[in-house]
Amino acid sequence: MVDSFEINYKQDGDVLYGSDLRENLSFALVGLLNYALDGATTTNQDNFYIDLSLDTDYQEIYFMESTGGKWQCIDTSIWDGTVPFIDIYTTSTTGISALAINDCTTKLIKYDGTTYVYRFYATTGTDEERRAKMIKTLFYGTDGSDPKVTGITGLTNLKTSVSRDVGKRGYYVELTASSVGDAQGVALKGTFSDTTNNTDCSSWSYCTATGANPGQLHADWTMPYGGDLPPPPSNKLNSANGTAGGTDTSDETEVDTSADEQDNPTDCGLYIYEDGSTDGGPSGEVRTVMLVKGTLTWSVQEWNTFTNYSYSDTDFYVDHSIPEFEAADIPRDDDCHVISPANTNITASNNLWIGKLKKSISGTSTLTIQVSYDGGSNYTTVTEKILNEISNTGTSGQIKFTISRTDNSTTDYIESYAYYYS
Repeated sequence: MVDSFEINYKQDGDVLYGSDLRENLSFALVGLLNYALDGATTTNQDNFYIDLSLDTDYQEIYFMESTGGKWQCIDTSIWDGTVPFIDIYTTSTTGISALAINDCTTKLIKYDGTTYVYRFYATTGTDEERRAKMIKTLFYGTDGSDPKVTGITGLTNLKTSVSRDVGKRGYYVELTASSVGDAQGVALKGTFSDTTNNTDCSSWSYCTATGANPGQLHADWTMPYGGDLPPPPSNKLNSANGTAGGTDTSDETEVDTSADEQDNPTDCGLYIYEDGSTDGGPSGEVRTVMLVKGTLTWSVQEWNTFTNYSYSDTDFYVDHSIPEFEAADIPRDDDCHVISPANTNITASNNLWIGKLKKSISGTSTLTIQVSYDGGSNYTTVTEKILNEISNTGTSGQIKFTISRTDNSTTDYIESYAYYYS
C-alpha cells in the first residue's frame, strides 16, 4: 500500500518553497519504493538499491538474528537475571551446531565481518544445572568421548558470565577397570600445580560399577585425594556401588555440584576397588570434568598387584589449545542493530537519500536509520520516506538500522528495504 502524502499543487503565481518540492518528490519516490518492495522487477531503475530477502545478507549484526527472510531482534529475556551463558568467539561457523545437546543451544549475537560471537546457554534447569550442562557439552559431550569444544573451527575466545570460572580451563580424566578380584583395586591421584589461585575448583563426575554375583565393586570420585587403598577412601564427592551382579550408576554431570567446590585443593582421586569382604566385579568406571587453574599430574596406586585398568586425561588448554575462560564483556541485553551490505555503485557526487522499509516495530521500541556513503566511517541519521541530504560522501553506501527496546522480549524486525540515491 502506497503511503499517503498531501501534494502541494501550485498555481501560476504561487511561491514554490523548497519544502513543497521535497514533499512532492518524496511522494513520487516512495510510491516507486512501495511498488518495488511488493516484489516488482527493478533492473531498469537507475540509482536504486533494494534488498527483499534478509536471510544472511549483512555486514554486521548485533543482537539481531537473520531468520525467515528478515532481520529480527533477539528475545534477550532468556538471559535475564543470573542465567549463565558462555560467549563463543570464532572465525567459522563449523562445530557450532554440534553444541545443541544436553538441553543447550546457541544464538549468534554478533558478527563484524570477521568474528562470530555465539551466545551458548542451556534452556532448562536452575542456574547451576544450566552451568553444568554447558560445561558437560563443551568438555564431555555425551559420554566423555566426544567433547564438542574440540570441533569448533577457528575458536579464539570463551567468555563466561560466571565470575568464578574466569581464568579456568577445562579438564577431563577417566579411569576404567575390569575383572577386579577380592581385595583388589586401583587409585588414580591427581596433583594440582596451582594451589594458590585455584579457588572454587569445580567438578562434575560419572561413576558406574558392576558387582559379581555374589560380589561388590565400588567406583569413587574424591577431592581432595581420599588416601591410598585399602579402602574406603575419604572425601567422596560421588560414588557407585555395584552388588550381587547388579550395576549401580551415579551420573552427576548435569547437576548442581556447587557444594562440592574446593578452594585451592592439593589433589583429587579416582578409585575402583573391592573392599575385601567378598568377590569384586567385572567392570567399573569413573569420569570427571573439572574447571581448574594450572595443570594436573597423575600417579597410580595398584592395590594388591591389580593391573587390569587404564586411564586417560585431557588438559584442553595444553592438548587442544582451547582458551581459558575470560569474563564476558557483551551485556545480557543491548540495542539491536544491523549494517546492510555495501552498495559500491555510490559515487563521490552522491549526497541525497530516500528510503522505505517493510518492518514491524512495537510501540515501545524506536527505530533509528543511519546512512553512510563513505563505507561506514561516518553516518548521517535520516528519516524514512523523506528526501535526506547525506553529509558524508564516498564510494560505498551502507545503512545502519538500530532498534532500541524498552521490552527486551519484543522481536521487532525489518523484512525488506529499498532506497534511491542521487
